[in-house]
Amino acid sequence: MAKLLRQAHNAHTAWRDGLVVKFMLGRQGVVYRLSPWLIVGCFLLLAAGLQAVLANQAAREERLRQRIASLEEDKRQALTFLQRKEREKKQALALAQLRSDELWDELRARDKQMDQIWKVVGKNPTARSKQRRSLSVSRSRTHPLVLKRRYLELQRALHGEDGEMKKLRTAAVSYRKEKVRQAELALWNTHPTLWPCDGYFSSPFGYRIHPILGYARFHSGCDISAGTGTPIRATAAGRVTGADYLGGYGLAVTIDHGAGLSTLYGHCSAVSVKSGDYVRKGQIVASVGSTGMSTGPHCHYEVHQNGAQIDPAPFMQSHR
Repeated sequence: MAKLLRQAHNAHTAWRDGLVVKFMLGRQGVVYRLSPWLIVGCFLLLAAGLQAVLANQAAREERLRQRIASLEEDKRQALTFLQRKEREKKQALALAQLRSDELWDELRARDKQMDQIWKVVGKNPTARSKQRRSLSVSRSRTHPLVLKRRYLELQRALHGEDGEMKKLRTAAVSYRKEKVRQAELALWNTHPTLWPCDGYFSSPFGYRIHPILGYARFHSGCDISAGTGTPIRATAAGRVTGADYLGGYGLAVTIDHGAGLSTLYGHCSAVSVKSGDYVRKGQIVASVGSTGMSTGPHCHYEVHQNGAQIDPAPFMQSHR
């Protein structure tokens, strides 16, 4: 017990006297006595510094964890964005392919129609065959650049940048003018406009005193006096429906011109056509005579419209 007390007294004395530090400075010995409170303060400062370092390290680790979590979230969002863009790209390519196929079908249909029109207007185009072959080869490729180029080529082809539409319009206008000219010519050709023969107008259409019967009677045509044998010409093109004796008309020729129009040439001395013949406008069909109920050589000329006898004078516009 006394020994323990003595050791406690020595420890207390050592704590009170402090820590003695001895070291040599050259040949002299230097002794420092460190206060126990100073040592405690140093330990406290060291502990506080260590705690601050640990707290700072923990804060840094926490910030790093947050940064890593943020980067992971950014990565996840970037992957989601890329996946969405990839889907949109595939959808856009599918739509582009579909639209390209639709344009191709439209172009082929238009080419078919244009070929039919070209055949009608009398042309045989071959300029677009090389372009169509290149477009046909690119149909199987689905690369975005190829699709874009093909789409632009199809658009140019559909808008007629190769000048074909302009040529077709010009050809169509010429064709339409030619058809109109042909229609006008056909109408003129089958429409009575000529005098049936050379001579002078001796008796009009309408009521008159009959030169043989001696009383008023309706004259269903007009008379053109001329010498016997004077050529009688068809006043319009048509089909001969009669070339024989026809009662009081004597030897007569009748011609059907279509569209309800027909003509009759009576009192002929001879005929040069037969029933069923097709005659041209101005073609000689008979000769002037005085057969039938006639007082002298002349051509009795009638115009019938839908079976009714009408005045032929308005149709007698020229001698040739």
